[in-house]
Amino acid sequence: MSSTLVLTNKISSKSVMTRTPRVTVQNFGNGVEQRSIDGLNALRDTWNLLWENINGTDLATLTGFFDGLLGTTYFLWQAPMDSTVKHWVQSEKYTISVQPGDIYTFSCPIRQVFDL
Repeated sequence: MSSTLVLTNKISSKSVMTRTPRVTVQNFGNGVEQRSIDGLNALRDTWNLLWENINGTDLATLTGFFDGLLGTTYFLWQAPMDSTVKHWVQSEKYTISVQPGDIYTFSCPIRQVFDL
């Protein structure tokens, strides 16, 4: 069973999205090439999500959420520019920055997946 991303109301506007087309390239030599779309879902989004100036309770919520998924189980999230909810997984390690006074910044890269 999938989960829904937590603390979406606290995601920073400094979060960054990247959209990458998946393309197969056939090189014929002398600089001549042919490109074609690779598969049904040829556009894939990735985000580096950022939660800034959060407290220890919010930090525990985020670490518990991502640790519980172990990078393998997808979660549901509707990105700011999307009209639908999509499936996402944590794509790399998350990072935590500590600031004075029980204030933290949490950053986590995620990528769109097309699970069955």
